[in-house]
Parts: sequence; structure tokens; C-alpha cells
Amino acid sequence: MSLVCLPGEDLSTRIPKENTKTIGYGIARDPDSDVLVARQPGIFKHEGEKCWISVHSKRYVAEKGDRIIGIVTGSAGDFYKLEIGTPENATISFLAFEGATKRNRPDLKIGDVVYAQVMDEFAHADVELTCVDAVSRARGLGVLSGGFLFKVIAIIVCLPLNS
Repeated sequence: MSLVCLPGEDLSTRIPKENTKTIGYGIARDPDSDVLVARQPGIFKHEGEKCWISVHSKRYVAEKGDRIIGIVTGSAGDFYKLEIGTPENATISFLAFEGATKRNRPDLKIGDVVYAQVMDEFAHADVELTCVDAVSRARGLGVLSGGFLFKVIAIIVCLPLNS
């Protein structure tokens, strides 16, 4: 079972003393109280004789097939540029939307929010996105309207995936 740990949290109740031999990354002994505490925020893991905290402090790197939310930051030619939380921007063709043609292109403005899928990712280059599947259907992808957008840390997003 995965449990979230915060820095300074007492882990002595989570770590079985009888069969744990290795204390790994993210866990340290508090010199004042002589108990094991979390040093990093993350997910507490325990397998066999080892326990550690899985820390997701690295930056997000887009992978093919990921579904992401991007914010339109501009347009260049036949492409829109989107900010998706990676060091590089993402691009999406105006033809990558359901029902889009050269005459019927989507009218995206700066600040619009788009739910898209990563089509290709390249090292040190823009990520390519699409809002249609293999049979040119949106299936929930596209421009999002109404509501609110919140930026959260990556560990919050990973929790449902690990449960």
C-alpha cells in the first residue's frame, strides 16, 4: 500500500522493525528523538527488507501517448504553440482537431486550454500533439471551455496511478 509522506513525518509506525534491514532514500534518523523521519515529500514504499520514499522531484518529460493539458501561447504558420509544463514548448497543427480542414480551422486564442495527446516527442525539440485518434475522432480531446485550471505538483497526479 502506498502512503504519502511529508518532510519531518514520523515513519516509525510504518516501518516494521523485525524484517527491515535497509533504510533507503528519503528517510533519516532524527538525532533528537532517535526515530525515523521523512526527509523528502513522496510516496512511502516497502518491499521485502527495504523501505524508501519514492520522490518525484524531477521535471515532467512528455512521452508518446501521454494525455496532457496545454495552454495556447501563440501561433506560427499552420501550428499553435502550447505550454505543457516541460522545458520545451509543444506544437499542434490546426489540422490535428476533429473536423478541421484548410477552410475550417479551429480558432484558438492565446490562453485557450487544450486537452491533447502526445503524438511524438523529440530530444531538445518541441513536442508534437494531436486532438484526434487514429480514425480522426476526438474522443474527449480538444479545446476545453469553462471551468478552472490548477497547476499541481507531479506527485499529486501520480497518486491515483499508484493506488
